[in-house]
Amino acid sequence: GEVLVANNAKITNNAKTGSVQVTGVLVEDGSLTVSDYEDFDGDDNTIALSINSCGTKGAGELAISEDYFPDIEPGKSLPIHYHAKVAVSQTMKDATAATVIFTIASVD
Repeated sequence: GEVLVANNAKITNNAKTGSVQVTGVLVEDGSLTVSDYEDFDGDDNTIALSINSCGTKGAGELAISEDYFPDIEPGKSLPIHYHAKVAVSQTMKDATAATVIFTIASVD
């Protein structure tokens, strides 16, 4: 099937002063069960994600690295690069495969 993804995902700091930082990334199951990105076994109805080179181990908090989620200075953006591995046995339409929640905090 066809999977549609954004090629321009980013988090932008629109403040005039003060940097922000992604302090957490939570990945929740949706129509699919979140799986391990590095050891994806392809079980039916599973998805595994790599977000800025940080891979899921299952649903829950993603172990993130400051190397891949650095501070975002005022007026700058942090590109969000993601890859997915998906295994489904039937067509899914208009489904929320998984939910990703970013927590952002002021650095200063």
